[in-house]
Amino acid sequence: MYQTSLWWIKRDLRLSDNPALLEALNQSHSVIPFLIFEPSVISSADYSTFHFEAITEAARGLRERLREVGSDLWVETGEFEEVFLALEKHIAIDAVFSHEETGSGFTYSRDKRVAAFLAGRKIPWIELPTNGVIRRLKARSERTLLWNKRIYTTPLDAPKSIPLPSLLREEIGKRKIPDTPARVGLPQTPNGARLKVSENDAQSTLQSFLFSRGREYRYRISSPVTAMTAGSRLSAHLAWGTISLRQVVSHTESRIKELQFDSSTEAKQWRSSLRAFISRLHWHDHFIQRLESEPEMEFRALNPAFREIPYVNDSERLERWLHGQTGVPLVDACMRCLHETGFLNFRMRAMVVSYACHILHLSWQDIMYPLARLFYDYEPGIHISQLQMQAGVVGINTIRVYNPDKQLLDHDPDLRFTHRWIPELRPYSMPQLLSHPSCPLPNYTTPLVDYRESSAKMRSLLYAIKKSARGKEVSAAVLRKHGSNRRREETKNRRKPRDERQLTLL
Repeated sequence: MYQTSLWWIKRDLRLSDNPALLEALNQSHSVIPFLIFEPSVISSADYSTFHFEAITEAARGLRERLREVGSDLWVETGEFEEVFLALEKHIAIDAVFSHEETGSGFTYSRDKRVAAFLAGRKIPWIELPTNGVIRRLKARSERTLLWNKRIYTTPLDAPKSIPLPSLLREEIGKRKIPDTPARVGLPQTPNGARLKVSENDAQSTLQSFLFSRGREYRYRISSPVTAMTAGSRLSAHLAWGTISLRQVVSHTESRIKELQFDSSTEAKQWRSSLRAFISRLHWHDHFIQRLESEPEMEFRALNPAFREIPYVNDSERLERWLHGQTGVPLVDACMRCLHETGFLNFRMRAMVVSYACHILHLSWQDIMYPLARLFYDYEPGIHISQLQMQAGVVGINTIRVYNPDKQLLDHDPDLRFTHRWIPELRPYSMPQLLSHPSCPLPNYTTPLVDYRESSAKMRSLLYAIKKSARGKEVSAAVLRKHGSNRRREETKNRRKPRDERQLTLL
């Protein structure tokens, strides 16, 4: 038994179903919940005020929960090593517990630095899995079996008490959670309608989805209008760990069982949607596993055949795309929505990436970090994997070049979403928007490039690489290492477009 251990809270801001916390309690007389705001992480390329806001809100909720079980939250701003040494002035630390994080290259490097620091002080660091991502996975063929063993088990209960060292009881209450982004050198964001992130909010969001909002999930998640309510809205909770994937799967499967003997039309719709949701839950860790198994994919295309695409290095194109000034209504509406809410449904995320890479010919690497900073639910493994897939550089997926006009007609026919986010377009009807730019609209920008010409050029280039002898050879190797073995799910969903089957709870 350790006398005093740290529970290093990273992306697991919850008490229930938290293996790292429970293992710390099993092996220690007392446990210190330990949350740090690291300046180097805050200033890294993929971090933003959105992420700070999500973490601080979740931390406030966690502190309330901790106090209910006789504990509290040790909060500091500083690098791990300096904060650790400062804490040791109050009390000796015998071990550190945390979950296994599949993060960006920056946090991976941080973890290696921390591991060396703790090893030098002969302090064990015990990391435990928090999802279905398998560290040091030997063969991709084993993943589904291991995932099922880990996820299809009963979620762990929250501890009824967390003993704190008596020496810290007075001091820990003085540790304040940063109350504004300015406290850590970040800018303020617009006061948009962002999801509340805490363990209690995660549970209520899940329940509202399973019993109220989710009946039309399968049919309404493609529209940026209806996905706001018909979607699960759990992506931010999963990203910051206010709920576990195991909890979501367990509650969803229980709900499906409740409906299995109900023959009503409504029950059939529920079952159809919740089964589709379960299928997408499997994809969640599938994409994170790619980054876990190949961390270098943050810096280069997963498929070597696609690493030399001659993208355009154009700062004006990048800035206009990023801030919703491309002159393409649905693309601009999506980007402006992101700036305020931090959220888009999957299809719209795929479309804005396709437009950037296939139409503006911007590199997926140039848009990777700016887009990460806009996602309130940023999960590095999903973000990087999906970015490469939508850019068409993985080589094992269908290359999809999204037509924004078609997406507008199909998924925002009443222009509710577009008019909301682009007020200068409110006087104009759908025919007027579709005839732009041949009939320019006053007070609205002209598109940067010709859609047909640009899309044809990039599509031709990507298909030439994919069909080449080298492209086929390398893609086969990528498929063996990173492809999915879930053929049964593929068969059940054969009628759904592949890009929709690969939704990740967005």
